[in-house]
Amino acid sequence: MSDIPFKIMLQFQESKSRNYPKALGLTKKFSDHELIAGLHTIRVNYEMFEREHQFLKRLWRIIKGWSKSRLLLDGEECTWMFIDYYLTPIKCYQKRQERFRPDKHCNYDDNRPGWGCQHLSEVLREPRHDYATGYYTMPEDPYWYRFGKFVNQYTWQINKDQIKAILTREAKIKMLHLCPIFNLQTALDRVDKLPDEINLLETGHWKIRNESTHGFPGDERPVGVEPIMPTEADWEDTEV
Repeated sequence: MSDIPFKIMLQFQESKSRNYPKALGLTKKFSDHELIAGLHTIRVNYEMFEREHQFLKRLWRIIKGWSKSRLLLDGEECTWMFIDYYLTPIKCYQKRQERFRPDKHCNYDDNRPGWGCQHLSEVLREPRHDYATGYYTMPEDPYWYRFGKFVNQYTWQINKDQIKAILTREAKIKMLHLCPIFNLQTALDRVDKLPDEINLLETGHWKIRNESTHGFPGDERPVGVEPIMPTEADWEDTEV
């Protein structure tokens, strides 16, 4: 029995369509098929899905336009596209179980643990890494230190509540709760371990990030902070 909570149900009734015999033949491919109140009812859990998903997809393409045809995921009607999206964290967990080092699978990538799940990417925890040049950042990357405000000229306060709200919403949208080992609290705890503020006068590892307001040279204003990372060692010395 799979430890992943997941169940698809497909239902359809007898039809005068010329494709009905083909649909009826496909029902024999499923291990859980019965007739309930005149409706052919097929149930598929995760373990069955691995073996039967191609038959299920073919059957749904045939009967989806018929009266009373329904596709349900955990009791709620849905489209096949939604099922593909829904399966992402489940398939990810399956890959984890097949890895030689499962504990490394949930990292954001090979060099960055991230928030404890590789699918949490709306806010980034660690900078990018290249073995030749060390750590580096990209201007468009949404790092945690980009969320905050200046409380004075040299102190940038991190908005941890905003970061937590973004990660929580992302986890909900991506349905990461379907992964048996996903723990949102792990991500939120890592947010708590970030510095509450960055004082540019107390550390030589950060600088003010400026942006142009109208696109003219010299027409810039401070909008945040960013790390100074000429070497890998400089980043490792910072408390992040």
